[in-house]
Amino acid sequence: MNEAGSGNPPDPLRFPEHEIQPDTDWLEVGNEFATVSVRRVRTRNGARLEIRSPRRELSVFLDATLLDALSWQTADSLSLLLETPLEPFARRAYD
Repeated sequence: MNEAGSGNPPDPLRFPEHEIQPDTDWLEVGNEFATVSVRRVRTRNGARLEIRSPRRELSVFLDATLLDALSWQTADSLSLLLETPLEPFARRAYD
């Protein structure tokens, strides 16, 4: 996560733990390939859906606009995310 004063812009898809207020309990969704936990939280920028990967120890916070954009994606466009699943994470690790 980017810290203030680090020279990196803040990541709008991540929030520090002290800046979120959970609205709901965790709901777990999984299959033989992955398990994620989801919950609705309140942030300084409004309600978000927090999606957490316990195995990767990563979380992302999606607002209604991003969730709506997911709803009109095709299976082909979503499968592109799986071609290089760790690319954004690897890039963040070296920033």
